[in-house]
Amino acid sequence: MALFGSQGYEGIENKLWFDGKADKLEYFYKNVLPFSAYNSQDRFWRAVNTRMPRAHYPLPGTISRAMGTLLFNQVPEFTVDAGSKARNKVLQQRLNEILDANDILVLLQTAAAYQSYSGQVGLKINYDTTISDEPLITLYPKERIETHKKYGKVIYIDFIDKYEDDYKLVSRYGLGYINYMLFKGDKRVPLNSLDQTAGLEDVAFFDKEGNILPVMFATVVNNRGMKDDSDYKGLIDTFHALDEAYSALNNYIRKTKPNIFITEDIAPKDASGKTLPFNEFDNIIKILDQSFNTDGSSNTRIDRDIVKLEVQGYIDAINKYRLIALETIGLSPATLGIDSGGANQSGEALNIRERASGRLRSEKLANWKEQLDKFFYSVLVFDYAVKNATDYSKGIYILELPHDFKVISNFGEYVEETLKDRSETYLKLYEKGLISIDFAITQIFGKELSEEELRRLIIETKTQNQIPLNEVELAFVEKNKPKTS
Repeated sequence: MALFGSQGYEGIENKLWFDGKADKLEYFYKNVLPFSAYNSQDRFWRAVNTRMPRAHYPLPGTISRAMGTLLFNQVPEFTVDAGSKARNKVLQQRLNEILDANDILVLLQTAAAYQSYSGQVGLKINYDTTISDEPLITLYPKERIETHKKYGKVIYIDFIDKYEDDYKLVSRYGLGYINYMLFKGDKRVPLNSLDQTAGLEDVAFFDKEGNILPVMFATVVNNRGMKDDSDYKGLIDTFHALDEAYSALNNYIRKTKPNIFITEDIAPKDASGKTLPFNEFDNIIKILDQSFNTDGSSNTRIDRDIVKLEVQGYIDAINKYRLIALETIGLSPATLGIDSGGANQSGEALNIRERASGRLRSEKLANWKEQLDKFFYSVLVFDYAVKNATDYSKGIYILELPHDFKVISNFGEYVEETLKDRSETYLKLYEKGLISIDFAITQIFGKELSEEELRRLIIETKTQNQIPLNEVELAFVEKNKPKTS
């Protein structure tokens, strides 16, 4: 068990599928996970024998990494609202510097992958001036987080880092404080027992009245809604079956290599003249007894047979298991670059399939928006505190908070509608009498035209179709009549 750490079996299992190392999957199911109805002899990685090629189809890791680009296909906008342009400008500039220092797009894409395989992801703030002048953000998957709640509210979060020789650091982030606890085994030891933790010290933040700041400098984002389930939940058997089909395909290909037949006189031999054994990864070679022609000359021969590979059944099985996994999660094959509809499918068909991924993205981002708005507010508060505290002693910061502000995140659209897409959508609605011509034109051309250009287009369209103009439009026409001399 020490090979995998002390996390629960489920956390280890999900991490192994995410990492996708065949040898570790086999070791886990044969030697770590206890035998049970859940881990039965029928499961591939428990049942596979040493003679069969063992190959892992990397779908779980591919799914989780695809979540990164699904959720964060572009750098999100994080906007500071401090109530005045001057304050907005100062705080926005500082936030942008922090985002750049943390390579925020890569960080969020990695966070989404952790969230996918483990069920939640934690973000915490670190500050080390020997590395950076900006607060640095560290990510933790679920198996390295312990969230403590009271009456359904998070009161503190423990982030766990493991070191050699059975050392474990617990970084506890609560409201207005950060505590560090180092353990060797189950025994708590001083932080200076380990070089990596020797410079750490507990910190707490108070206002001038002595009240601890009600801000937590960390957050945890659940996978979907209130649930912290992995995207792999309910799919482990499918992953086993997929790997079995993929391994069987590899085994079939290996065993159906073309046979090569040679006569004994040209077979490779050792120094004593004995025929060397052949490697099974080479083309299969069979030695024929050497024969001679009627004139006594050697009848040396090399013959090859032609093998037709019949692999479609294996490919169909792989595709089926893959589709089951994606449908269970709610992810479109197209999101992973899998062409499941053929080259002749229409753009509309592609869009319909991608709607599944769009719904999944919206569901997950609802959690991200709430937590990131609060988290980047806390990042700016933390940054301000360590730079502007009026009193600091032994980890105690006393400060006056800056003017109240908030951070608003915007993740953009997953699939931007083209002008053609918008035209088809809103013209159909107009033809059915569900929207006005004014609304349809504004929705179709609102991103491309200025307000005045839109008004002119609406008036022109109404005039051509004999639709009465309203008072505002009539006044606009009157105002913009060409002057006659």
